[in-house]
Amino acid sequence: MRLRDRGFTGDYGMSKISTEHWWGIPIFPKELYQFTNNPDDPLTYRAVNGTLYRTGTSFQTDKGSVPPFIRIFIRPSAYERSYAFHDYGYKHGGFFQSRGGVDAGYVFVPMSRLEVDRLLREMILNSGGCLVAAETVYRGVRIGAGRAWENYRANDFANEGGKK
Repeated sequence: MRLRDRGFTGDYGMSKISTEHWWGIPIFPKELYQFTNNPDDPLTYRAVNGTLYRTGTSFQTDKGSVPPFIRIFIRPSAYERSYAFHDYGYKHGGFFQSRGGVDAGYVFVPMSRLEVDRLLREMILNSGGCLVAAETVYRGVRIGAGRAWENYRANDFANEGGKK
């Protein structure tokens, strides 16, 4: 496993698929991207506790729902890998994990919203982010992203025929 950026290894692509606007105001763009993992070298995050995390092969991300007034301090593109992982964790309720190393295989492990949010904070710190940036993003998702998590879990419940 090559260590390129303190915890992240692997490769991925991201292509813009649409632009929306915060509150419908054109000067506040919110872009949507298609994240695609490199099948030969997928993006992997090694947590402080040694657990390896991966997302699925392809999914949509907004690269961080950073409100316009916070963008003065934190650029959405600054931690795009961390944000993409977080979006995947919210949409799917967990990540593929391996505790035995890269070659040991990965299994999907459900996680709580708190666990996914804490992992985001750790990823930002391990990507060179300062404590203020990591805490600002962490507190932002704790305050503002609960509805998104609940909506995704409600969709999980509906897609399983109400058998959750």
